[in-house]
Amino acid sequence: MKFFNDRKIMTKVLSLVTVMVALVGILAFVSYRSVDQMQDAIAVSILRSDLLKTSNDMLDAQATLMYAEVSIAVKDTAQSVKDAEERTEFYKKVFTEGLPFMKSVADAEEAPMLEDIKAKYDVFMAQMEITLREANAIYVTKTKEDDSALKESAAKNEKNGREMMELLWALNADMNEDVKELGDNTAAMAVRSEHTVVVLSISIVVLGFLFGFVLSSKGIAKPLNASVDVLKKLADNDLDVDVQGADRKDEIGDVARAAQFFKVALIKQREMVEAEKREQVLKEKRQQRVQELIQSFDANATHTVSTVAAASTQLSQTAEGMSKIADETNRQSVEVASASEQASHNVQSVASAAEEMAATVQEISRQIAISNNMVQDAMSKAEAADASSRELVDMSGAVGAIATLIEDIAGQINLLALNATIESARSGEAGKGFAVVANEVKNLATQTAKATEQIRQQLDGVQKTAVNVADVLLSVREAIGKVDETSATIAAAVEEQAAATQEIVSNMNTATQGVEQINGGIFSIKGGTDSTTAATREVLDAARMLSVQAEKMDGEVKSFLRDIQAA
Repeated sequence: MKFFNDRKIMTKVLSLVTVMVALVGILAFVSYRSVDQMQDAIAVSILRSDLLKTSNDMLDAQATLMYAEVSIAVKDTAQSVKDAEERTEFYKKVFTEGLPFMKSVADAEEAPMLEDIKAKYDVFMAQMEITLREANAIYVTKTKEDDSALKESAAKNEKNGREMMELLWALNADMNEDVKELGDNTAAMAVRSEHTVVVLSISIVVLGFLFGFVLSSKGIAKPLNASVDVLKKLADNDLDVDVQGADRKDEIGDVARAAQFFKVALIKQREMVEAEKREQVLKEKRQQRVQELIQSFDANATHTVSTVAAASTQLSQTAEGMSKIADETNRQSVEVASASEQASHNVQSVASAAEEMAATVQEISRQIAISNNMVQDAMSKAEAADASSRELVDMSGAVGAIATLIEDIAGQINLLALNATIESARSGEAGKGFAVVANEVKNLATQTAKATEQIRQQLDGVQKTAVNVADVLLSVREAIGKVDETSATIAAAVEEQAAATQEIVSNMNTATQGVEQINGGIFSIKGGTDSTTAATREVLDAARMLSVQAEKMDGEVKSFLRDIQAA
């Protein structure tokens, strides 16, 4: 058994497969030999059956030839002679083809019998030829009237035929016995082959099962289950279990050695866990003391840093507020200075523009007069377009009524076509042509209705557009009227503007002098705000530096505390 224990599982399985293949090969060889012997026996049986059939054909042919010869002497007619000659030629082929075949396959006992049959056949056929010549001379050519020679020949050949029949019967009986014996032997051989194959198959199955059972249970399953039990106990932390099979050289030995290694590793791990537990207790005590010191230092340092940070933040906010106020004052002074300078230029520009406006007002008055004339002309054209649009609305309504009438007519035509289709269906074959015409009329009516519906939709769109155009033209007329009124108002306003322009020119000259005095005061304010801005920026930089240092100190303290806690 140690031989199998040192072999791999694949080798064991292959050995089982090899044994099974060898046993199946033996079964296949025995089956092949049995089938081959059966085929030989069947071939011999078929050959002997062919010999028996040929013998039976020769026996039938001989009986037919004897009957033909007898019928010549009995019937005494030319037709009987002709029938005898035809039968003789036909059945001669049976002997001329059958005898050589039988000689080629006959055994030692049958060969002399075939020689005797051949000799008797030659004598019989020679005498048969004599009988046929005598019958032809008497009944066909009528060259001879005496039939004594014919009857003598027929009687003599009858004896030859009976002797030949006895030989054929003896041959046939011998062949029947051979065929029966061959059949019995073949059947017995088939039974023996069947029994041999069945017994051998059962033996192979039993041997294969026994070999596989012993190999799988003793060589694989049992030691493998033992290894699995060891692994389960090790998994349950039972380190006192005994590992067996480590000396084996197959996969089960590999599993056993792995289990032994696993056991040793678990023992070491248990020892390490116990040592770590003891070290953990000491570490927790030291950590608790360090944590108390850290909490005390953290509280004190946090309070100090928070105070500094709050003070720096407040200082930074104050400095930023002062800086914003100074910047805003400086920006506004610059804007005011720029605006005052721009205002001075604008006042001068306005004065020049006012002078130009006076000339422009006169030109506007002239253009307004021309616009009034154009407005009156547009009013008259709008009234004419409004009348045309209303006529278009009336015409589209009339066309819509006509479209409605066409739709009604198409509906009536469709109804008539439907009635015509029903009547043509009732008329049967005679109404088929009329039904086709009615369907075409119905299709035309449907198309007309669809086209009329499209026309109605287009007319509805035209009518809506015409109404919209009429409304728009009315709006245009009202707008033109308002334009006319506005033109009159503008003309009056232009006259007033001409007087106001002269007064604006005088006021702009006075405003220019005031703006120059404002510019001088603004430049004085800007100088004071520049000094304030510089001072507030220095305070803001100091406050920001203090805030950064406070944040950095807070971060260093927290980092220091985290490092101590981690240690």
